[in-house]
Amino acid sequence: MPVELDSCKLKTLQTILLGTLLEVDRVCRENNIKYFLAGGTLLGAIRHHGFIPWDDDVDIMMLREDYEKFLRVAPDALSEKLFLQKANYNPYTRVRVNGTEFASEFMARFPEIHSGIFLDIFAHDRTGRHGWTQKLHRAMTKVTRSVVFNKWGDMEIQGDGSHPAIRWLGSRLKNLIPMKPAIWMRDRTLVHFRNKNTGFLYDGMGQNMGRGAFPEEWLHEAVDVEFEGYPLSVPKEYDKYLTWLYGDYMRLPPESDRHPSHDTVKLDFGPYEKIVEEQKRPEDIFR
Repeated sequence: MPVELDSCKLKTLQTILLGTLLEVDRVCRENNIKYFLAGGTLLGAIRHHGFIPWDDDVDIMMLREDYEKFLRVAPDALSEKLFLQKANYNPYTRVRVNGTEFASEFMARFPEIHSGIFLDIFAHDRTGRHGWTQKLHRAMTKVTRSVVFNKWGDMEIQGDGSHPAIRWLGSRLKNLIPMKPAIWMRDRTLVHFRNKNTGFLYDGMGQNMGRGAFPEEWLHEAVDVEFEGYPLSVPKEYDKYLTWLYGDYMRLPPESDRHPSHDTVKLDFGPYEKIVEEQKRPEDIFR
């Protein structure tokens, strides 16, 4: 049965997420790693100066070089109360809170995998300079991501807005290619343009790949904005980025769309529920 995130549970979840975000921010600043709030977290920072009131997750994004540096330093630099869940069946990385549980119906099928409260980290990779190379790159990314994810979940590749040819190719490859080569193929596709100065990036790891490419210069510089009372990092060109991502991003969605995004079936705050109740500062939760 789905878990209903009432206002009290949502506030507790957001406080734990904020503590996780502040710990990641600390590691990035101490190791000269550039990051940006991303997706709904970035939107919340600009429109609400904190969480979107109904949001139940945190997203950040990095350029590939910073992302790989973070993966190198984070295992030793992060609090031992957090777990770095490196990209594998999913192409992105999650920072999980040990001793908690926050699982969707799908993830509940895999009890052996850490399913604690999480923060998502995405790398934005370079894509082609021209429209046709960008489209081909996105198509190959969709195919290789689908092969890995659906092979892991033992699912048939369904229609998700992709071209029928992409679904057909993905279905054939899923049955032909073993998992290890499939992961290698997906990861090589993501960084195909790594050493080419194309001037464009795409969201190959995330849900916004269909938006296409955007200028790399939008993520050249970071500035701090207030997020729940703390200075956190966003793109200096956040207006251009958010407009590309959402259009008129300052307009609130209809009330019917103001709800958490995850279909949560398991939720356990572990020891952190009491910590939040004691009003411990978010930056001290994992120290």
